[in-house]
Amino acid sequence: VAMDVGEKFVTLTSVDRTAPDGQYVWFITKNGVIKKTGLVEYAGMKRKTGVIATNLREGDSLVKVFVAPDSQIIIFTKNGMSLRFDGKNVNASSRTSIGVKAINLNDGDSVVDVVYLSGEKDIMIFIENGIAKRVPVSDFVLQNRAGKGVICHKGGNVVAACPVNDEHMMLIIGDITSICISASDVTEGSSATQGVMVIKGSNIIGVARIN
Repeated sequence: VAMDVGEKFVTLTSVDRTAPDGQYVWFITKNGVIKKTGLVEYAGMKRKTGVIATNLREGDSLVKVFVAPDSQIIIFTKNGMSLRFDGKNVNASSRTSIGVKAINLNDGDSVVDVVYLSGEKDIMIFIENGIAKRVPVSDFVLQNRAGKGVICHKGGNVVAACPVNDEHMMLIIGDITSICISASDVTEGSSATQGVMVIKGSNIIGVARIN
């Protein structure tokens, strides 16, 4: 894919081109805009230059893109806010549309991650300074889209989140070192808990569930 100056990859994912029905490409931006577009609008592309995936407002940028059916979604912000809502309340739109407001951000805050739920019982939340916490999905109350949400962490910038069950393994990428842990290594607690140190001497820059 040809890249413009200053452009960078956000997400690489594998999809089944033969069965796009009921699957959507979901976009979330740092300023709290969300969009979903039918995967069929992207299926069959062969041009090396690609096509327009989405449009952005001035000063905004993509935080995460994923492929999933309609599902409940939880958005996480840098300053520790979270908002859970039903993705069915986001109308599907075209590739060239901008999207709609997903969360009402406080001044100085920004979206850092978004997850979709597919039966997992917990959410792991990762803090920049190497801390992780595991919170039951039930702690995230279902709300309406475009609200302010609820506090999920105090103290330190949230950098990532991931839905997990006990058997899942997590790859944690730090700016100096990386580590692989089991989700069960982090004791389940409430959103008020501070969490535990999972990687020492590094700031967390990314996480991935690997099974």
